[in-house]
Amino acid sequence: MWAANTPHIKHQDTIFVETVGGDLTVKVENNTESGLGIYSEPVEDKNQSLTDCRNLLRQAGLLILLRVRPYREQTSRYLVYNQRTQHSRAH
Repeated sequence: MWAANTPHIKHQDTIFVETVGGDLTVKVENNTESGLGIYSEPVEDKNQSLTDCRNLLRQAGLLILLRVRPYREQTSRYLVYNQRTQHSRAH
């Protein structure tokens, strides 16, 4: 679900995904102004926003599957978030 007027995507107030400051970041708190996420990786275009991205979120039990293709990038990134452990990793 897209969170209107915010620089992130949220899924059921469980995880928040943003591209602020040149990184794709997954957080478990809605603190887009500060704080570190549980997963982060650089994006090619540091000035992008999530409105420029193509993304998809799906839930499978306790797992949340994310597909994000940052602006001007040719390949999608695949991330899995485990609600039980509150960890995220790339695949």
